[in-house]
Amino acid sequence: MKVNNPSVHTTAVFEDGLTVADPTGLFTLNDTVEIKEILPGKAYLVKGILMDKATGEPLLVHGNTVETSVGFIAKAENETVIVPFTFDLTGLNGREIVVFESLFRNDEELANHKDLNDKGQTVRITNPAIGTKATDKETGLQVIDPLTVVTITDAVSYHDLIVGKTYTVNGILMDKETEEPVLVDDKEITSTLTFVAESTDGTVNLDFILDARALRGKEVVVFEGLFREGVRLASHADITDKDQTIKIVNPTITTKATNANGGKEILALPNQTVLEWVKVDGLAIGQIYQLIVQGYLTPDGTPFEGTHAEKVFTADKETMEFLFEFLVDGRNLAGKGLSFAEWLQAKTEDEKEPFEEVAKHNVDLTNKDQTVQFVEAPKPPQPVKAASVVPMLPKTGSEDNSIWIIIGLIFVLAASLIGYDLYKVKD
Repeated sequence: MKVNNPSVHTTAVFEDGLTVADPTGLFTLNDTVEIKEILPGKAYLVKGILMDKATGEPLLVHGNTVETSVGFIAKAENETVIVPFTFDLTGLNGREIVVFESLFRNDEELANHKDLNDKGQTVRITNPAIGTKATDKETGLQVIDPLTVVTITDAVSYHDLIVGKTYTVNGILMDKETEEPVLVDDKEITSTLTFVAESTDGTVNLDFILDARALRGKEVVVFEGLFREGVRLASHADITDKDQTIKIVNPTITTKATNANGGKEILALPNQTVLEWVKVDGLAIGQIYQLIVQGYLTPDGTPFEGTHAEKVFTADKETMEFLFEFLVDGRNLAGKGLSFAEWLQAKTEDEKEPFEEVAKHNVDLTNKDQTVQFVEAPKPPQPVKAASVVPMLPKTGSEDNSIWIIIGLIFVLAASLIGYDLYKVKD
């Protein structure tokens, strides 16, 4: 007489045939139980329970164990039974789950398969995570200029996804100061990307296109969320994370115009030197700029010939200084002023319009520091012509001789008067 020795062996997979699943909610785990050496025509019961591999204890979902059982009547000595476990995967990130199975007949356990280390009985719940690095798409830097159109690219690195599955990354820009969504024209700045994972770990780029002119001086932080089938699997939302932060600079210009000696007056003569000192603050290091300088006559505001200059440069510091030297003809300009205006332009993404204005200064020509005055050149002193003197007596060059000459003149005059009186008496 043959004595049966029943045995069971199990292979567990999720409903899509994989041994890995994302924590997206309700899922069905199917355990295929192979049963050998049982009696045809007899009733059997397979009972299963899910175990937490890390603890060796029954898996708890919402405080309850996950168990199921399937009864069947054997048609042959060897049978295969599928035991389904439907449960909520939410919150089970990173867990490894092992299926334990037991075979019963008439409440007597005939065989079981309870091996925590059996890979065939083991499935895993993923533990998706993301990290991000936000930069200016054009420069790769974390500072941008307040341009009409800028693109912030957020490189989203993902971890522990399922190859071949479809995921969505949603992002939004946050104001670091207020911790509220950034609003441009009363609209939030968001971006969405749907992709199929080609590897468990990888990177996708999410672009945010916005008008940054109203965001001068602000810091914006990119918040990201990873979703599958509408369920959030991971997020990266740290308002203090420097890698997620972009600064929009607020460039400013200050200048001073002088003569060659640092004064504010220019002689109304040809070939006069005018110096224009320009200081630019709040630059985005690594960005390409163009600085334009133009001189105007005041008060009429007409451009003055020979006082235009342009300089293209790459910012290597947040503050940079420049000196422009002009040689001007000041003839016929006495009483007028020469005032300088400046424009700072930053390189854009548009090839047709490669530069866009981000700062300007003294375009109304009222800034005294940027103005020099033309003044009349002083006239040279005229030579004084000496009066002609005809000496009455020979000049000897001695002061004593001059006295004696005066005395002599007195005696001559006196003698003449005496002679005249004697003549009248004689008559």
